[in-house]
Amino acid sequence: MAYFNTQIKANEGLKIGKPLIIDVSDPLLEGVYKSSIYDIDFTKKVMKIGMPSSQGQFVPLPAGTRLYVKMVDKSSLYVFQSMVVSYEKDEEGFLVMYILFPDSLRKIQRRQFVRVPFFKEGDFIRLKTNESYKFISKDLSAGGLLMVSPCEIELSEKVVVNMAICESISLDSITSQIVRSDRNIQTKHWIYGVEFKDLPRSIEDRIVRYVFVLEQESRRKIKEEGANP
Repeated sequence: MAYFNTQIKANEGLKIGKPLIIDVSDPLLEGVYKSSIYDIDFTKKVMKIGMPSSQGQFVPLPAGTRLYVKMVDKSSLYVFQSMVVSYEKDEEGFLVMYILFPDSLRKIQRRQFVRVPFFKEGDFIRLKTNESYKFISKDLSAGGLLMVSPCEIELSEKVVVNMAICESISLDSITSQIVRSDRNIQTKHWIYGVEFKDLPRSIEDRIVRYVFVLEQESRRKIKEEGANP
């Protein structure tokens, strides 16, 4: 997997209020959950978070459950291994969970977000000609995508991208830039690396979560295929 390892101290990365993506591999609790940071004790290395949820349902993970956590920030992801300490209803009546965190985190820059294979039809408009063309995506990340098109586009040219990623996520008139180009000699089609330029933060965060889910599904599929040759 295309992670770019930059180690930073936990107190330089973790921030109260930031959303979390929590992956649990325990067969009885397996899944990807959402949460957010309520409070941080850097002395005890314990974090208070909202009760993890999946499809709108709270899931009280038992003490000792091991977690793979990603914190979503403005321009980066912060990744670390964790374990559940306990869960309770706090003094304000909120369901909360306490988890451990390490001394250092793995930081992933926005432009280095993980890409996953993703094949979907979309369309783009060349701003310089206002002409519309179809494309097929080959991969996807929160920072951009790889697309295939018969249309020749200049490097650095701006385009407007439209594509339905899934039922709840769509790229609607997203201004983007061609940052890489190549050509398939056999098909004569062009392959373009596309960087999103004005993607709303809310959509970016949702793509991060969606890509993470696809990544975990791919990992589990490979694991299952290896167990059943």
